[in-house]
Amino acid sequence: MLRLNLSTTKFRMVILRICYRVTSLTSLSAGRLDSYPDGAFITGCQDKLIRIFDSIGTLTKLLVGHEKGVISFSWTPECFLLSGSWDGTCRLWDISSGSCVHVFTSHENGVNVLYLDDRIITTSTGEQVDIILI
Repeated sequence: MLRLNLSTTKFRMVILRICYRVTSLTSLSAGRLDSYPDGAFITGCQDKLIRIFDSIGTLTKLLVGHEKGVISFSWTPECFLLSGSWDGTCRLWDISSGSCVHVFTSHENGVNVLYLDDRIITTSTGEQVDIILI
């Protein structure tokens, strides 16, 4: 279990003025991708966009493709980003290039995503659960 001594641990705060509703948030650890050696954090928003910020808070990429707000994220072991949206889709993203690699459709309403043991698990607010073997 990780324990932090808050009296001796130094934290760096990144404060952003955000003009959009953030509905999903995830991070990328330092050293996982060459394109983000110091790590990154990613926001999913009601404005349909996914924003990627470097470790100091500079916006580096906008991922465009969802037709409604983004509500969930998960990572594959290869550092592809999964995103779920109110548009009924799950998208697989290569964040180094900013491109959408695949779109999983046929869901109702909002989609929550989870990568677990070589499977993409999606659930929708319409009570649908899909397990996609990859």
